[in-house]
Amino acid sequence: MPRSQGIPYEIHPSPKKDEKGQPLLYVRPLKRNKISMEGIEEFCHNHLALPLGEFKRVFIAFQEAAKWYLGDGMTVETPIGTFAPVIRLRREETDPKKITAKDVYFDTINFTPNKDFLLAVTERVRGFHKVSDACGNSQMYDKELMRRIVNNVLERGNGMITARQFQALSGLRYHSARQCLDDLCGGESPILQRDKMGRTYVYYRK
Repeated sequence: MPRSQGIPYEIHPSPKKDEKGQPLLYVRPLKRNKISMEGIEEFCHNHLALPLGEFKRVFIAFQEAAKWYLGDGMTVETPIGTFAPVIRLRREETDPKKITAKDVYFDTINFTPNKDFLLAVTERVRGFHKVSDACGNSQMYDKELMRRIVNNVLERGNGMITARQFQALSGLRYHSARQCLDDLCGGESPILQRDKMGRTYVYYRK
């Protein structure tokens, strides 16, 4: 079996702040630390004596079967955990009588590991090691810099900006970029307002 070097982790600021106004930190596994299907295939072949291609064929078969049940709103139980469909409303609403099927869309699929699989992975962990002392996405707390980037895009373009555009220009990750834009829509002096076009949020000058 391959030897573990522990879990490499990154440090990031969270939206929560301490009593001095500094963002509290959190950690997460290194984002670029991935294994491909080919890598899993090789592991199964070398250590579990599975023929090359068999693992992938099983996954393709599972995908074909699971999509039918997930598409009908059913949860799918497996030996490692449960897959469940997630649906959401397209707009905010408080009156249930006004909600129709047209207001609902399929959003994503959640996976919840079962206790045995979670325990097996936990027992496999061999410690942790820090990738860098740098704190990712910390630039999002430089409010003036973020406002300048937004204003530059609004002035050069057609008066609108998306989270993807802001992500590319700010260097933030997508969810942090969207959170930063959402923050500029609220507070005591908001400079943006948000609208939704399909599944994409678009931000305009307020």
